[in-house]
Amino acid sequence: DKMAPIIEKWIQKGREEGLVEGMLTDAQELLLDAIEAKFGNVPKDIKLLIKNTNDREKLRSLHKIAIKAQSLDEVKNALL
Repeated sequence: DKMAPIIEKWIQKGREEGLVEGMLTDAQELLLDAIEAKFGNVPKDIKLLIKNTNDREKLRSLHKIAIKAQSLDEVKNALL
């Protein structure tokens, strides 16, 4: 069956994309959790900025900033 290798590649690509998307979503949620734990309710504008950040490494960096930040403004400024 000539289609089998092609189908396997599609399946593998789908798995990889799903894994990357899951890791990104997890990083966004961990950042939101850190902000909520430190400052209470997360404002909608900050939630939106985080949900629109699609770079996992940036989210990891922002997570560290959120842990060290003294105010929500510091976190928001880092997001901009």
